[in-house]
Amino acid sequence: MTNGDTKHPRPELKIDGNRFSTLEGFFDEVGEVLFGGRPWERSLEAFGAALDEMLSEYGPMSVVWLNSEKSRVDLGYPETLRQIVERLKYAHPDSRQAILFELEKARNREGDTVFTWLVDTFGRREGLKLELV
Repeated sequence: MTNGDTKHPRPELKIDGNRFSTLEGFFDEVGEVLFGGRPWERSLEAFGAALDEMLSEYGPMSVVWLNSEKSRVDLGYPETLRQIVERLKYAHPDSRQAILFELEKARNREGDTVFTWLVDTFGRREGLKLELV
């Protein structure tokens, strides 16, 4: 902040779907492009919190997701199944039934995908404009 009352403008940021094909790859891309390579937890929850922190620091901003259609395919149901199976490995016993339900939906190609998880995470932030290109 400058003089405590204005936020530093943040340029339009670009992430490129050609540089990743998994959720972990997306986190690598975001870590470099949005967070300047600084360490972060690399989870959906931490991603949302980091976006909130950036918006607080810089104010409204735009993110352009280049090659988003490739990402929509790459982060579709096969990647979603992989992520849900991974989550199931570490799930608390009380959460297993809900995760198994998510897994069954993904196997049937129903419900959200990793791509929609990410788009929704961007979309829940007031002051952040996501452009899928």
